[in-house]
Amino acid sequence: MLFTDRRADRVVLHNISWQQFENLLVDLGENRAARVAYDDGS
Repeated sequence: MLFTDRRADRVVLHNISWQQFENLLVDLGENRAARVAYDDGS
């Protein structure tokens, strides 16, 4: 996982798998304030 772009309102994670994304959602929990999206680049 690579953190490259960072602003006060956005974090972009490059080169993460779908499984890593799902794990991130579990870690953040159901009551998270952030909106999270996955883009596979296709």
